[in-house]
Parts: sequence; C-alpha cells; structure tokens
Amino acid sequence: MSQRSAEEILSELQRVTEEAVNQLNLLQEEELFRLAETRERLVNEFQCHKARMTQQNREQIEYILNFDKMIVERMEFLKNEAGAWLQRRGSAKQQLNAYQQQYAADSWFIDHRN
Repeated sequence: MSQRSAEEILSELQRVTEEAVNQLNLLQEEELFRLAETRERLVNEFQCHKARMTQQNREQIEYILNFDKMIVERMEFLKNEAGAWLQRRGSAKQQLNAYQQQYAADSWFIDHRN
C-alpha cells in the first residue's frame, strides 16, 4: 500500500469531522465511537508527515481542532443522559424491591396507620 500525502490525510480528516458536526445532534454513542476511531486512525497515519508539515497543514489542523469542543460536548451530553437513566433505573429498582420484599407465607403484616 502506498503512503498517502499529508494533504490527503488531512482532507479526509476534515471531511469526516465536518460530516459528523453537520449531524451532531443526531449522532448516538456508536457513531461517535466510530468517528473517534476513524479520527485516531487518520491522526496516526499523519504522524509520519509531522516533521514536514507546511503552514497550510497547520492551519487545516487548527480548523479541524475547532470542532472538537462541539464533539466533546455531544459526548458529554450522551454520557450524562446515560448516567441519569442508570440512576433513575437504580432508584426505581430500589423502590420496587422495597415493596416486593420476600415475606414468609405464614407471616402477618400489620398496618399501624389507623
């Protein structure tokens, strides 16, 4: 396999990043995971060009990095949403367990309210 140029790699990195940001509010965990993997692969591929970076390469990288804050915010939103769901589920399970205690068949339940 022939080595791709820095410009080709950065162009692909920019394309996948812009595509993701254009539909960011629709992306779920799996798509964000694949985006992170793709970007990591491209950054690793770019490493061999690091010593010969041009000013244009630097500007393109800076442009791409400007999208990172939005992507991270979406990831944090999904993480917090999942955490809140887990907490609600745990709370509901606790309440359910409190009302479904295992009692012996011959035991008595006395309600002291009135």
